[in-house]
Amino acid sequence: MEIKNTLVVGHRKGERILVPWRNSNGLLIAGIPGTGKSTTASYYIHQYAYKGTKFIICDYNAALGTGETLLSRVNHLEDTFLYPPATTKKQIEDYIYQIQKIGDDRYSGRQTDHFPILFVIDEFPAFIYDYSPPQVTNTKVSGDKKSDEGETRITERAPDFIVTGK
Repeated sequence: MEIKNTLVVGHRKGERILVPWRNSNGLLIAGIPGTGKSTTASYYIHQYAYKGTKFIICDYNAALGTGETLLSRVNHLEDTFLYPPATTKKQIEDYIYQIQKIGDDRYSGRQTDHFPILFVIDEFPAFIYDYSPPQVTNTKVSGDKKSDEGETRITERAPDFIVTGK
């Protein structure tokens, strides 16, 4: 396998484990704090940047000022960022909708300039868990029954959206 069209995903017995980079549609890095998740994500981001990928970087911890973050590790790649990095839950939520719009525009033919995009959310659980339960938007009263109807917030469906695009 030619190295220029691949990503290095690991090593086994002194040999690189390679995958075709265009076949790498998603990646989840999970682990306990301090095990190198952000370092690993940075490693992959650098490889993707070399291949011409554009990024949407969302780093929930960057705004907290808690030391080295994923954003601090890749900020020198700012020319590859499709949008400025998101560090607040509102910005991250806006980018989740924006990536959906990009996908819709590409699928419908409204956007013909196709290039790889990597959508990165560091500290995704912290982003999701920081939300309170959905707010009730209205109450319907029908006969003796009362029911609450609320809008589904992006954070409730974000995991499904990020995996399926729906």
